[in-house]
Amino acid sequence: MIKTSELRIGNFVNEKNYGFREVIRLDSRDGYDNIYSDPYGYAHGGLIKPIPLTEEWLLKFGFHKAELTLQNQYFKDLKEEDVYLMITSDLYYWIGFDFNSNEDLSIGNGKINYVHQLQNLYFALTGDDLKINK
Repeated sequence: MIKTSELRIGNFVNEKNYGFREVIRLDSRDGYDNIYSDPYGYAHGGLIKPIPLTEEWLLKFGFHKAELTLQNQYFKDLKEEDVYLMITSDLYYWIGFDFNSNEDLSIGNGKINYVHQLQNLYFALTGDDLKINK
């Protein structure tokens, strides 16, 4: 179950009866969290489940895979070419800064488990929605 407070418009969720959906409106009334998705109207928050973050989703969002000896890493440039978001194969994230030398600086080490969490992190860092590449 996801609370509406965890979601933003545009987040992707898994609706029990219809599968993958994009959130188009959120509200809480009568003690219920209501999550609206296109084209099927709203679902009670209890019917909405988070989508686990997988390699498939990272690649859909335009992350680039770097295969390293110990684990895979996925990179996506943020607004500037020298700032990037890195997700490791065990779903820890880092914000990296490339100083155009042989040295990078990375900060972070938080863990994200779900697609909507990645979408929210990306929005917090860039002010833009994370889009699926077609």
